[in-house]
Amino acid sequence: KRRFGSSDVFINMVRQAYPAVHSATAIEFTDRVPHGAFEIQGVRLQGPEGKRWDAYYRMVLVDGVWKIAGVQLKPAKLGI
Repeated sequence: KRRFGSSDVFINMVRQAYPAVHSATAIEFTDRVPHGAFEIQGVRLQGPEGKRWDAYYRMVLVDGVWKIAGVQLKPAKLGI
């Protein structure tokens, strides 16, 4: 909230920087891995152009509620 100021500014950033997240056509939650003070939530996405992505969300507990503290987006490894 401090970084972006408003939800409109934040969603515009997501729309521009992370189109696969903003306009995903398929979403699958994968492993959630604890890392001490935070957890990593894995998400497999299919972007609007059909490309598959793996997103890793850093989740922190704030006043009893899980919040996103960052995300790393990588092309999904395709295999057989």
